Amino acid sequence: AGGVGKTSLVTRFVKNEFSDRYNPTVEDLFETPHPLEKRYGNLAEVCRLSPQRRSPVLSRKNREKIRIPEVQERVADAVNNIVKHFFKPEKERGNLTYLLCGDGGLCQALEQVFQCGFRSSRLFRNNFFIWDILEKGHQYLSSVEEDSTQEDHMKRARRTYCTVITRINNASHTIGKDGKFQSFVCLGARDHLLHHWFELLSTCPATTNMYDTPSFFRDSGLVQFLVELLQTLVEFNISLEASLLKGIS
Repeated sequence: AGGVGKTSLVTRFVKNEFSDRYNPTVEDLFETPHPLEKRYGNLAEVCRLSPQRRSPVLSRKNREKIRIPEVQERVADAVNNIVKHFFKPEKERGNLTYLLCGDGGLCQALEQVFQCGFRSSRLFRNNFFIWDILEKGHQYLSSVEEDSTQEDHMKRARRTYCTVITRINNASHTIGKDGKFQSFVCLGARDHLLHHWFELLSTCPATTNMYDTPSFFRDSGLVQFLVELLQTLVEFNISLEASLLKGIS
């Protein structure tokens, strides 16, 4: 399906417009605009866990609460808040770190992307965290030869993905898996690679085999939605506080 251009997408965010219907393609998202500030009660309860209290990605209770349309809203809301942050005069901008890592921020929204459609924990020996999924992808991508027919941006996505997973593991011995995932999202947003990494994961068997359909990693429309939405962030210079970098170069 055709997508909405990046400029058009950003313009609609800044105008505070978003669709009331959430289908798996970006072009369908803007049929009936309404204010993005609308919240969904049940979803808010899922999102309010602090990094220290979050459940493993395999939590059946969380998976039953989460619905794909709500996650689309959540991710769009998080991206929208970051876009609006940069369209404000610099003196009027709030805390970017909170928009990335706080309640309703980008990290929380993308956690739910990983939770949607994840297969039953009974299929795995131990509880899996999102970081475990990212490491599975890293192990696979590091073990197979690069596809010479792959597009250049995907080759770069593969190299940078493997590099950042390694650097986070090497630099972050004192933080947990949730903290590592947070670093992954923040570094990807800063370096304008996050949308490429999610596209890469959707082509990686080590990742897709962990998911049922529908999910954001096995549905081409949902992949397109996520990639085009995250791609809007490449227009902005995202600076990270030292506390988020955790010594990662």
